[in-house]
Amino acid sequence: MVMAGARVSLAERGRVVCSLRVRAALTDAQGRWHAGAIAAAVDNMCSAVAFTVEGAPTATVQYSLSFFSPAHPDEEVEMEGRVVSRKGKLTSAAVEVRKKESGELVAIGRQWITRLAPAWPAKSNKSSKL
Repeated sequence: MVMAGARVSLAERGRVVCSLRVRAALTDAQGRWHAGAIAAAVDNMCSAVAFTVEGAPTATVQYSLSFFSPAHPDEEVEMEGRVVSRKGKLTSAAVEVRKKESGELVAIGRQWITRLAPAWPAKSNKSSKL
């Protein structure tokens, strides 16, 4: 729900850029984009950018988020996510959230992410016994 209406402008190995308009339903009591909604959007972006290098679903292992300025309903924000590094089974990703019109920084999120094993069984070359 937090990413409803998001438009992806770039998706390449290790980098994803998208924009979305802040919805009034996702604001706090002061009328600002709710911190929880920002956190969910950043989490989704980190997963998306990790998928570009992992090619599989991922799970967040560690997450930090810093807030710099508020965004308001109907304001358009741009999120740029990139893979920072990879170490063994872990991928580090960072996402910057900025107001699209002014470029003002809203938040920066950083995550360590691990690749999940597929939930489906691997294909077998054996014939079915049915």
